[in-house]
Amino acid sequence: MEKFNKIKISDIKLINQYLNLFNSEVSELSFTNLYAWREKYGFEFAIIENYLWIMNKTKDGIIYFSPPIGDYSKNIHKSIKKMKEYCLEENIDFVIKKASESVKNQIVKDNTYKYEVDTNRDASDYLYLFDELLTLQGNKFHKKKNRINKFIKTYDNWTYEAIDNENISECRVFADQWCEDNNCNAIENLKYEREAIKEVLDHYEILNCDGGIIRVNDRFAGFTISEKLNDETVVIHFEKADIQYSGIYNILSNEHLKHINEGYNYINREQDLGIEGLRRSKLSYHPIKLIDKYKIKII
Repeated sequence: MEKFNKIKISDIKLINQYLNLFNSEVSELSFTNLYAWREKYGFEFAIIENYLWIMNKTKDGIIYFSPPIGDYSKNIHKSIKKMKEYCLEENIDFVIKKASESVKNQIVKDNTYKYEVDTNRDASDYLYLFDELLTLQGNKFHKKKNRINKFIKTYDNWTYEAIDNENISECRVFADQWCEDNNCNAIENLKYEREAIKEVLDHYEILNCDGGIIRVNDRFAGFTISEKLNDETVVIHFEKADIQYSGIYNILSNEHLKHINEGYNYINREQDLGIEGLRRSKLSYHPIKLIDKYKIKII
């Protein structure tokens, strides 16, 4: 059995080989997410029978796995069998989380084991049509369009620019200030998000992300960072902005899409974590689908 190892930035090429074959639907299964959040979730990885396995070790000692990552045209159940043996040897439950519906169906069709399957609405990713959020046409986006138009009329001296070596340090300063203003150190998720943003900014070129900045009157007002998730989908990892500028998040999102339009059909804006305000915001952009993520206990 291969040993599980902590994820390092130097593992990007190896891990991406498997992610590219997998063509992930769920937002967590990108190298950027795995690397940036590795401390919070205790991510470690191993290659078992031609599939990449990510082990998650929570702070309270619970262990679970991401679904096997690789080419699903090949036999995944040989790899699952090895992992089942490993869990028995280590005396831990064999639990897989963050499996999309299609992946879940592939796993449970093997009748070698029994399965307990569950899902959690709070973890579901929001999927949108790229062109709809780019153009914001139609009555359902009327309020979003109005906020952008109001922003443009109110702040006539604003600019959008791509994140690069010249301005990335400003993103770091802004992220730190945003956290001070929002008391990140007292809120666990925001504290870890602060570290995740730092990791992404510190390794921005290696991670191959896309990012953009909005300035108002030459003042840094917000930034966003995204990444290619699969052949058709871009995932938005972070958006941070100064809400003293009315409509800032609307224009930041829309301008970013204009500058990354590389043939994407969909946008994944991740989950709402059960936070009521975040849920309202994500629903207000009219997702075409919620990508449910399944927990599978293999018995």
